[in-house]
Amino acid sequence: MKSKKADKISFQLVSITTDEFATFKENFDPVKTGFEINLGLDIRVNDEQKIVGMFTRIIFEQKSKPVLLLKSGCHFQLDPSFRESQTTDRTLNLPVDLLTHFLVIAVGTARGIVHAKKPAWLSDILLPTLNVSTMIKEDIRFKLFGEEEEYLLETKKNTKSGLN
Repeated sequence: MKSKKADKISFQLVSITTDEFATFKENFDPVKTGFEINLGLDIRVNDEQKIVGMFTRIIFEQKSKPVLLLKSGCHFQLDPSFRESQTTDRTLNLPVDLLTHFLVIAVGTARGIVHAKKPAWLSDILLPTLNVSTMIKEDIRFKLFGEEEEYLLETKKNTKSGLN
């Protein structure tokens, strides 16, 4: 049985942004263990700058109230020849596998931001590993008009991870 060799797609992570970080101590219950974690996804293509942005919005909740909120982004530049090969009639087609890879990087980056910025009263909080492999179900097409195009997706995950 032959194994299929994955196509190599060259890209570069060119920027990381923390767009919003907030904690809500008044909503935190130190006796309750675990959080509900809401993960939102926003993919944006900036045609002018030739950048693909993978943005995550992560909310740790207890009793349906936010305890920690993080919005962050990873900004990628695609190899120009790959980008050109994926563009037809001013529409950029981004493969599901590439977008999922960008999402894995963005969630890992968000994990590091939470770790670095969390206050002492949330010292045990941790963004657990999340299976994001099925969040993006198909290739996504972006119309290129010289401005940003975006795609939004949200999921929820209940977890006991975060507080021991």
